Parts: sequence; structure tokens; C-alpha cells
Amino acid sequence: MPSQDGEAARPRTATRGCRGKPDSFSRLEVSERNCPSVRRVPHLSRKSEAPPSTGRVRRLGTHLPAAAGSPREARSFVAAALTSWGVSGEQAGDLVLVASELVTNAFEHGSGSIALRLRLSGRCLLLEVRDSSPADPVLRHPPPGSTRGRGLPMIQALSSAWGHRRAGEGKWVWAEFALA
Repeated sequence: MPSQDGEAARPRTATRGCRGKPDSFSRLEVSERNCPSVRRVPHLSRKSEAPPSTGRVRRLGTHLPAAAGSPREARSFVAAALTSWGVSGEQAGDLVLVASELVTNAFEHGSGSIALRLRLSGRCLLLEVRDSSPADPVLRHPPPGSTRGRGLPMIQALSSAWGHRRAGEGKWVWAEFALA
């Protein structure tokens, strides 16, 4: 269900946000309550609060072609960024996997170029992928043995929060991670 800002809400189940506190609010509320640095990203909140004073904000982004090789390029880009930021281990692997899935979805359901952005503020990492499709991502629970439809449930399981927002004729799909 979209919020007043058009932000997609995650199903109302308990989640763990960037501060590790259980929460059962919409995606936008989870982001603002548990990862205050997200307030500085204009598309996630209409608030114009001062940025948090803790930690340096790091940003990286790239554009990828709508091509079968783009998920591989996304994995390499995200892995290199995480290495340079000192993020490693299982969590880095999860982030690379989510980036690959989001870019795969953008390639399969959109057309035109794909944008990928990373934003690290303190221990909160925001990963976003833009595609040209106006269709909202739909969380489905595929039957056992199905080979498709497992991406969004995986993203939901691996991230602290996820959602989407409109961007012209397309959308940004985002996932937030509380880093250890």
C-alpha cells in the first residue's frame, strides 16, 4: 500500500531497521525511525530536517544498459564499492545479491538504461535501482518448485526495509541495510 508520498509500504510484519529495533510500520516510517540518515534523501521523505551530524555520507552511482550482462556489471560495481567502504563478509554478499536481483528485474520489466545508486551513512546503506517500467513491484510467494518469483521475497528477507517510488514514467526500487 503506498504512503502519502507514493512510497510503497512493506507488508506490516515485524522488521529490523537500521538500528536493529523491531518495527511494524510502513517502509517510509521504518526508514525515518531506524535510519535517520535517509531523511537527507529527498525522494524518501518530504521533510527538510538537518542532516545527522554523525558519520560521513558516501555515494556512488552508475548507469547500466538494458542488457543481459547488466546484472553482472552491477555485481562488480557493488562489490568494488563495498570493498572500498570496508564492508565485507556475508553482508557484502547479501548486498551484491540484492543489487543483482534488482537490476535483473529492471532489465526484465523495463526498457532503456538502468540506474544504480548506493548511499552509505554511518552503518546504514541504501541501494536503489531505477527502471523505466511504470508497473509496481509485486511481492509474491511462488509455489514450491517454481523457478520464478523469488526475487522480492529474497530482498525482503535480506534487507532491513525495501520499497519503491515513482520517478517520471518509471520507478526507483530501493533496499535499506543495517550494517553490522
